[in-house]
Amino acid sequence: MKRRSHLHTDDAHLAVVNCGDPPHGWTQLRPATVFGLILPHRGMARGRVDGKEQLLDAASVFVERLGSEQQFAHPCGGDVYTQIVLSEPSVAALLGGEPTVPGWVTPVSPRLGLQHRLLLARAVSADSDAFELTERTLTLACSVFEQIAPERVAAGRPATAAARRRLVDETRGALSADPTLGLEELSRTVSCSPHHLSRVFAATTGVTLTRYRNRLRVAQVLDRLSEGETDLRLLADELGFTDQAHMTHVVREAAGLPPGRLRSLLRGPEAVTDDGTGSGTTSGRTTSDRPPGGGAALIGGGGGRSASLSGTMKRFSTSWGAFDLARFPEDPRDRLFAWDAADEYLLRHLAHGDDGPVDLSGDVVVVGDRWGALVTALAPHRPTQITDSFLTQQATRANLARNSVPADSVRLLSTRDTPPERIDVLLVRVPKSLALLEDQLRRLAPAVHAGTTVVGTGKVTEIHTSTLKLFEDVLGPTRTSLALKKARLIFCTPDPELVRRPGPSPWPIEHTLGPDAGPAAGLTTVNHAGVFCADRLDIGTRFFLNHLPRRRGGGRVVDLGCGNGVLGTAAALADPDAVVLFTDESHQAVASARATFRANAGAARAAEFVVGDALSAVAPGSVDLVLNNPPFHSHQATTDTTAWRMFTGARRSLRPGGELWVVGNRHLGYHVKLRRIFGNCDVVASDPKFVVLRAVKR
Repeated sequence: MKRRSHLHTDDAHLAVVNCGDPPHGWTQLRPATVFGLILPHRGMARGRVDGKEQLLDAASVFVERLGSEQQFAHPCGGDVYTQIVLSEPSVAALLGGEPTVPGWVTPVSPRLGLQHRLLLARAVSADSDAFELTERTLTLACSVFEQIAPERVAAGRPATAAARRRLVDETRGALSADPTLGLEELSRTVSCSPHHLSRVFAATTGVTLTRYRNRLRVAQVLDRLSEGETDLRLLADELGFTDQAHMTHVVREAAGLPPGRLRSLLRGPEAVTDDGTGSGTTSGRTTSDRPPGGGAALIGGGGGRSASLSGTMKRFSTSWGAFDLARFPEDPRDRLFAWDAADEYLLRHLAHGDDGPVDLSGDVVVVGDRWGALVTALAPHRPTQITDSFLTQQATRANLARNSVPADSVRLLSTRDTPPERIDVLLVRVPKSLALLEDQLRRLAPAVHAGTTVVGTGKVTEIHTSTLKLFEDVLGPTRTSLALKKARLIFCTPDPELVRRPGPSPWPIEHTLGPDAGPAAGLTTVNHAGVFCADRLDIGTRFFLNHLPRRRGGGRVVDLGCGNGVLGTAAALADPDAVVLFTDESHQAVASARATFRANAGAARAAEFVVGDALSAVAPGSVDLVLNNPPFHSHQATTDTTAWRMFTGARRSLRPGGELWVVGNRHLGYHVKLRRIFGNCDVVASDPKFVVLRAVKR
């Protein structure tokens, strides 16, 4: 089976699958693990879902329903099909709020067939991007659902012309403020499902969201070029294009000329090379450049990324000086920075706010600093850093040392430590998890007083209406700044009545695993705020639990990247003689794993719990089995660095004959990495979305 993925977002996944040599007879009966659509291109198959059998061919669409028992046969050999996987919230938004999918096979009309083929044509086009593909994918899915349940699809749309016009105006305003918004972020901003937003916008304005967004981005490209922007690669990144080539395609289509030629027309021939890519400097941006989207020039070293890179080191310029910063652990190949525009915006506000510099003479607390950039810059004010991340703490220590800043200038606390008793300035880097934000604000609220300055910061994709409501509910009246370089600030005025009674945190929460968890059915999981999929069992872990190795006779087992510890707990209960080590870089995760293990195995059962960097604290050759569901995001960045470090650490820690078992999304290609590291890799189990792999240390 060959799979080519064209789109992978939180809400939608699009891939073309070629079953070149399918198995004979019926496949094993398995529950569907996703909501999805299967649109055959050619060939034929038979499907059996919940006991009912139907034929699937190029004139039909198969609607995959989460949890339904299904199996397939390919009596005529291989076939090729398009697979669309939808998140549960997306399905609910398309179907009037209820994520129950009607029907399971429906005919393909000529209009639907053309819509399908146009989507695939755009998927391989050089000038398409994730926004357009998401819009087209959800539109195609909705067209399928309209054939099955038109009244449910219509239920989610604005009912009146005034409501539709209001939605369009809000959408135009949000895109004008930040045309780099993705479709999912945009739909959350205006509180409308992506598909209904796309359809209403096109019907009201006469242009698609994709085309309107591109018009705004082209206008910003022309504006920046007229002001002398020289780094087209950076410009493409800041305006949300896939890459420089994508920006060139979009601009050429709209304006008739590529950006390099337009720059020479707008600013004259200086600094333009023959290929139109700039005058040869690594970066033409300085701390006095005009930010994208308008705004005043940056004065007085407000913050920026230096063009001079040394190994993994990047220089962060601020009003408190310039600092050499790196992520942790350092990797010479890592092109990601230890700070971003949100950090720059916050520090610029502290030094040059509209009302003058912020008074930092009191007790300063920084929550959620990603890699220590904020506290390193603010070290003269002796701040307290509160973070859930062990890697952030290590990065902070390393960044302080490399800039010759005394280590005791910054007090390092984890999210599990007792918070400070008084806070005069509270700076919050908004985390990806809204639950973790709520937990921390409620823990810190008693230390906040009427005179406390509260400023949050984050990328525009991280700050939603729910984020602002949380600040307002826990601390007091809240407002936001204008967007600058894809970042915003949050300003909150503490309400003395609120902060004196912030209310208890709802965390941790517990839930019991259902029968779909296989051997882990009936186990209780305990989840502290911020742990991945804290309110449910994620589908990757569920798949892994049903295919865990069956071992007896003891040995040392590691639940690597343990999260709430359900994998290690299941392994421990299956083998009473095994000793399990739970390790994660998240303090909240290890606390959750400890609570989950104790809730199911009791207080007397031995286990180890370590907050650390993968397996760096584990002795070489001391482990018999490693279980791993590796993350592929570092904050908002997609990266395989963490998985690579976990895999290499596992090989170092395993005894000869020891095994690493990994679950992951099929498109991540972990089998390639495992074969490079271990020299072998076997597929234990797979479905259309996930694969369980095993590698043995020889």
